[in-house]
Amino acid sequence: MEPPSPELLWYRYCYLSWIRIYCLQYYSSYVYLMLHSMTAYAESSLEFSWGQGLIKIQSVNRRFLDVHLDLPSELKSHEGAIRKIISSRVFRGKVKVQIYLERAGSALETIQVDISLAKELKQAASILAQQLGVEPKDVILSLLPRNDCLVRNEEKFEDEAIYEDVLQLVDTALNHFIEMKAKEGEYLAKDMLSRIQKIKTSIVQIQKYAPNVVKKTRERLLAVLNELIPGGVANEERLLREVALFADRVDIEEELTRLHSHVIQFEDKMNEASESVGKTLEFLLQEMLRETNTVGSKAQEVEVSSEVVSIKTELERIREQLQNVE
Repeated sequence: MEPPSPELLWYRYCYLSWIRIYCLQYYSSYVYLMLHSMTAYAESSLEFSWGQGLIKIQSVNRRFLDVHLDLPSELKSHEGAIRKIISSRVFRGKVKVQIYLERAGSALETIQVDISLAKELKQAASILAQQLGVEPKDVILSLLPRNDCLVRNEEKFEDEAIYEDVLQLVDTALNHFIEMKAKEGEYLAKDMLSRIQKIKTSIVQIQKYAPNVVKKTRERLLAVLNELIPGGVANEERLLREVALFADRVDIEEELTRLHSHVIQFEDKMNEASESVGKTLEFLLQEMLRETNTVGSKAQEVEVSSEVVSIKTELERIREQLQNVE
């Protein structure tokens, strides 16, 4: 029994790929939940026994993780711990986190009185009242706002229980934040999947023309040689061998195989339950673009060039989407 031809193996491979695409489409709502967008916003507010906490988290695309924290003074000592929690769940993008704390009204602030300063103020007011001929109480009322005998002290959030509540607030906001990132990532994944399908269609079309690329190149070279050297040359056999070797250099089968392999890897990475796949997808996209450019430079056939342009167009649109993938 003769082994199957390369063409038959290729068509079997394409057939199985199309089955795989259909399955991925059907189960896309489950498969692509792991792809997250870098752009998201979440806000969370919780009531506690000591007061209220509010947190806002927003992010935009950035090549690496860049976390900016805007914390009240009471939480400055816990900045490292809060940053570590955020970094454990967000992996790429510029993330801005703002936390606001507000005590219940009765416990918000306390007033301290400087008794010695108040006595000095009363004595000075009496002297001024005698000199100006006014009541001492009027002088005291005018001087009181300009002195520090009454000092308002905001109560500090030093209680460890309050910090635990803040961690709960951060966790709640991060859950909403990641949920939005996943929802946006699902839209991105569906769009990129539709473009990957178009690329696969173009690869199949190019494969149909691939066997004729070498043949037509050889025919064009022989036609040019016959026109330049009518009647042939002395060592025609060697010349024909050189023409055949040159024509083989424009064979695009290997490039198409690698291109299709990168496409499959791209899909697999989108399905992978990984923390961050954006960088890997960007690398595979570069490889797909490189192989596509090689195919375009080797094969000068109009039909192949048209499909190459289509592939590069879809790759460029995927690149735009990848800029927002975590």
